[in-house]
Amino acid sequence: MERLGLIGSPSLETTLGYLRTINREVQKKRGLDHTAEIILFSGNAERLNGLVDAGRWPELTEHLISSARFAAGAGADCLVLCGSALNPMAGEIQRLLGVQVACMGKAMVAKLASFGLKRVGLLGARSEREARMWREHLGGSAVLLPGAADQSRLRRYADLAADADVLPPAWQVETTRIISQLRRAGADAVVLCAPELGRLAGHDEALLP
Repeated sequence: MERLGLIGSPSLETTLGYLRTINREVQKKRGLDHTAEIILFSGNAERLNGLVDAGRWPELTEHLISSARFAAGAGADCLVLCGSALNPMAGEIQRLLGVQVACMGKAMVAKLASFGLKRVGLLGARSEREARMWREHLGGSAVLLPGAADQSRLRRYADLAADADVLPPAWQVETTRIISQLRRAGADAVVLCAPELGRLAGHDEALLP
Protein backbone atom coordinates (compact mmCIF):
# COMPACT_ATOMS: atom_id res chain seq x y z
CA MET A 1 0.00 0.00 0.00
CA GLU A 2 1.33 3.42 -0.93
CA ARG A 3 2.15 5.96 1.75
CA LEU A 4 0.07 9.08 1.14
CA GLY A 5 1.19 12.62 1.78
CA LEU A 6 -1.71 14.94 2.61
CA ILE A 7 -1.26 18.70 2.31
CA GLY A 8 -3.83 20.27 4.63
CA SER A 9 -6.38 22.64 3.16
CA PRO A 10 -7.60 26.13 4.14
CA SER A 11 -10.38 24.33 6.05
CA LEU A 12 -9.87 22.02 9.02
CA GLU A 13 -13.14 20.27 8.19
CA THR A 14 -11.87 19.47 4.70
CA THR A 15 -8.59 18.03 5.97
CA LEU A 16 -10.38 15.87 8.54
CA GLY A 17 -12.81 14.73 5.86
CA TYR A 18 -9.92 13.45 3.74
CA LEU A 19 -8.46 11.55 6.69
CA ARG A 20 -11.81 9.94 7.51
CA THR A 21 -12.65 9.04 3.92
CA ILE A 22 -9.25 7.55 3.09
CA ASN A 23 -9.19 5.41 6.22
CA ARG A 24 -12.77 4.22 5.71
CA GLU A 25 -11.93 3.12 2.17
CA VAL A 26 -8.85 1.26 3.42
CA GLN A 27 -10.96 -0.49 6.07
CA LYS A 28 -13.56 -1.49 3.47
CA LYS A 29 -10.89 -3.17 1.36
CA ARG A 30 -8.56 -4.55 4.04
CA GLY A 31 -10.63 -4.88 7.20
CA LEU A 32 -11.39 -2.76 10.25
CA ASP A 33 -7.97 -3.38 11.81
CA HIS A 34 -6.26 -1.50 8.97
CA THR A 35 -5.67 2.21 8.47
CA ALA A 36 -3.81 4.14 5.80
CA GLU A 37 -0.18 5.17 6.09
CA ILE A 38 -0.47 8.96 5.95
CA ILE A 39 1.97 11.83 6.32
CA LEU A 40 0.05 15.03 7.03
CA PHE A 41 1.40 18.54 6.56
CA SER A 42 -1.21 21.01 7.78
CA GLY A 43 -0.50 24.66 7.02
CA ASN A 44 -1.93 27.72 8.71
CA ALA A 45 -5.54 28.01 7.50
CA GLU A 46 -5.69 31.79 7.87
CA ARG A 47 -2.59 32.23 5.73
CA LEU A 48 -3.79 29.80 3.06
CA ASN A 49 -7.21 31.44 2.85
CA GLY A 50 -5.60 34.86 2.61
CA LEU A 51 -3.37 33.79 -0.28
CA VAL A 52 -6.28 32.18 -2.16
CA ASP A 53 -8.65 35.11 -1.61
CA ALA A 54 -5.99 37.64 -2.66
CA GLY A 55 -5.08 35.62 -5.76
CA ARG A 56 -1.42 35.47 -4.72
CA TRP A 57 -0.83 32.30 -6.71
CA PRO A 58 3.00 32.37 -6.97
CA GLU A 59 3.29 32.71 -3.19
CA LEU A 60 0.67 30.01 -2.60
CA THR A 61 2.37 27.66 -5.06
CA GLU A 62 5.73 28.23 -3.36
CA HIS A 63 4.15 27.41 0.01
CA LEU A 64 2.55 24.23 -1.35
CA ILE A 65 5.77 23.12 -3.02
CA SER A 66 7.60 23.52 0.29
CA SER A 67 4.89 21.47 2.04
CA ALA A 68 4.99 18.84 -0.70
CA ARG A 69 8.78 18.55 -0.44
CA PHE A 70 8.43 17.93 3.29
CA ALA A 71 5.85 15.18 2.77
CA ALA A 72 7.82 13.57 -0.07
CA GLY A 73 11.02 13.74 1.96
CA ALA A 74 9.25 12.00 4.83
CA GLY A 75 8.45 9.08 2.54
CA ALA A 76 5.17 9.90 0.79
CA ASP A 77 4.74 7.98 -2.48
CA CYS A 78 1.78 10.06 -3.66
CA LEU A 79 0.56 13.51 -2.65
CA VAL A 80 -2.99 14.75 -2.14
CA LEU A 81 -3.88 18.44 -1.93
CA CYS A 82 -6.83 18.48 0.45
CA GLY A 83 -9.67 20.55 -0.89
CA SER A 84 -10.78 22.08 -4.14
CA ALA A 85 -9.20 25.49 -3.46
CA LEU A 86 -5.63 24.13 -3.62
CA ASN A 87 -6.04 21.70 -6.52
CA PRO A 88 -5.38 24.17 -9.35
CA MET A 89 -1.69 23.91 -8.37
CA ALA A 90 -1.57 20.08 -8.44
CA GLY A 91 -0.18 19.79 -11.96
CA GLU A 92 2.55 22.36 -11.38
CA ILE A 93 3.67 20.68 -8.16
CA GLN A 94 3.84 17.29 -9.86
CA ARG A 95 5.85 18.75 -12.74
CA LEU A 96 8.34 20.55 -10.50
CA LEU A 97 8.87 17.79 -7.91
CA GLY A 98 8.40 14.69 -10.05
CA VAL A 99 6.10 13.19 -7.40
CA GLN A 100 2.64 11.90 -8.28
CA VAL A 101 -0.10 14.30 -7.17
CA ALA A 102 -3.68 13.01 -7.16
CA CYS A 103 -5.97 14.97 -9.46
CA MET A 104 -9.35 15.85 -7.93
CA GLY A 105 -10.80 16.84 -11.29
CA LYS A 106 -10.10 13.47 -12.92
CA ALA A 107 -11.49 11.65 -9.90
CA MET A 108 -14.69 13.70 -10.05
CA VAL A 109 -15.11 13.05 -13.78
CA ALA A 110 -15.02 9.31 -13.09
CA LYS A 111 -17.46 9.64 -10.17
CA LEU A 112 -19.93 11.68 -12.18
CA ALA A 113 -19.76 9.19 -15.04
CA SER A 114 -20.51 6.32 -12.65
CA PHE A 115 -23.74 8.10 -11.65
CA GLY A 116 -24.59 9.07 -15.22
CA LEU A 117 -24.40 12.78 -14.35
CA LYS A 118 -23.34 15.29 -16.99
CA ARG A 119 -23.89 18.81 -15.63
CA VAL A 120 -23.09 20.00 -12.12
CA GLY A 121 -23.55 23.15 -10.11
CA LEU A 122 -20.37 24.30 -8.39
CA LEU A 123 -20.88 25.64 -4.86
CA GLY A 124 -18.34 27.44 -2.71
CA ALA A 125 -15.44 27.94 -5.13
CA ARG A 126 -13.08 30.49 -3.58
CA SER A 127 -11.55 31.77 -6.81
CA GLU A 128 -12.01 32.01 -10.55
CA ARG A 129 -8.90 29.86 -10.96
CA GLU A 130 -10.57 27.11 -8.94
CA ALA A 131 -13.73 27.34 -11.05
CA ARG A 132 -11.62 27.27 -14.22
CA MET A 133 -9.95 24.06 -13.05
CA TRP A 134 -13.36 22.38 -12.80
CA ARG A 135 -14.38 23.65 -16.25
CA GLU A 136 -11.17 22.27 -17.76
CA HIS A 137 -11.77 18.81 -16.31
CA LEU A 138 -15.54 18.58 -16.67
CA GLY A 139 -16.01 20.69 -19.79
CA GLY A 140 -17.09 24.31 -19.81
CA SER A 141 -20.75 23.63 -20.57
CA ALA A 142 -20.90 20.94 -17.85
CA VAL A 143 -20.23 23.37 -14.98
CA LEU A 144 -22.81 25.87 -13.76
CA LEU A 145 -21.97 28.62 -11.27
CA PRO A 146 -24.22 30.76 -9.07
CA GLY A 147 -24.22 34.50 -9.68
CA ALA A 148 -21.41 36.58 -8.18
CA ALA A 149 -23.48 37.73 -5.19
CA ASP A 150 -24.54 34.17 -4.38
CA GLN A 151 -20.98 32.88 -4.74
CA SER A 152 -19.82 35.48 -2.24
CA ARG A 153 -22.70 34.55 0.08
CA LEU A 154 -21.81 30.84 -0.04
CA ARG A 155 -18.14 31.49 0.70
CA ARG A 156 -19.14 33.59 3.72
CA TYR A 157 -21.50 30.85 4.93
CA ALA A 158 -18.75 28.24 4.58
CA ASP A 159 -16.23 30.33 6.53
CA LEU A 160 -18.68 31.04 9.35
CA ALA A 161 -20.10 27.51 9.46
CA ALA A 162 -16.64 26.11 10.19
CA ASP A 163 -16.79 27.58 13.71
CA ALA A 164 -20.54 27.59 14.38
CA ASP A 165 -22.33 24.93 16.43
CA VAL A 166 -25.78 26.13 15.37
CA LEU A 167 -26.46 27.59 11.92
CA PRO A 168 -29.16 30.19 11.23
CA PRO A 169 -32.14 28.63 9.38
CA ALA A 170 -31.97 31.49 6.87
CA TRP A 171 -28.62 30.17 5.64
CA GLN A 172 -30.15 26.82 4.72
CA VAL A 173 -33.05 28.58 3.01
CA GLU A 174 -30.64 30.65 0.91
CA THR A 175 -28.42 27.67 0.09
CA THR A 176 -31.45 25.64 -1.00
CA ARG A 177 -32.61 28.57 -3.15
CA ILE A 178 -29.24 28.73 -4.91
CA ILE A 179 -29.21 24.97 -5.54
CA SER A 180 -32.76 25.11 -6.89
CA GLN A 181 -31.73 27.83 -9.33
CA LEU A 182 -28.83 25.69 -10.55
CA ARG A 183 -31.14 22.73 -11.02
CA ARG A 184 -33.56 24.82 -13.06
CA ALA A 185 -30.58 25.88 -15.18
CA GLY A 186 -29.87 22.22 -15.95
CA ALA A 187 -27.59 20.93 -13.17
CA ASP A 188 -27.96 17.22 -12.43
CA ALA A 189 -26.20 17.56 -9.07
CA VAL A 190 -24.01 19.90 -7.06
CA VAL A 191 -20.34 19.69 -6.14
CA LEU A 192 -19.53 21.22 -2.76
CA CYS A 193 -16.11 22.86 -3.03
CA ALA A 194 -16.49 23.79 0.64
CA PRO A 195 -17.61 20.74 2.68
CA GLU A 196 -19.02 23.03 5.38
CA LEU A 197 -21.86 23.76 2.96
CA GLY A 198 -22.97 20.17 3.45
CA ARG A 199 -24.47 21.32 6.75
CA LEU A 200 -26.68 23.72 4.80
CA ALA A 201 -27.55 21.59 1.78
CA GLY A 202 -29.87 18.72 2.68
CA HIS A 203 -29.37 15.30 1.14
CA ASP A 204 -32.24 15.93 -1.26
CA GLU A 205 -30.43 18.93 -2.72
CA ALA A 206 -26.79 17.78 -2.65
CA LEU A 207 -26.46 14.59 -4.66
CA LEU A 208 -22.68 14.51 -4.37
CA PRO A 209 -20.50 14.95 -1.27
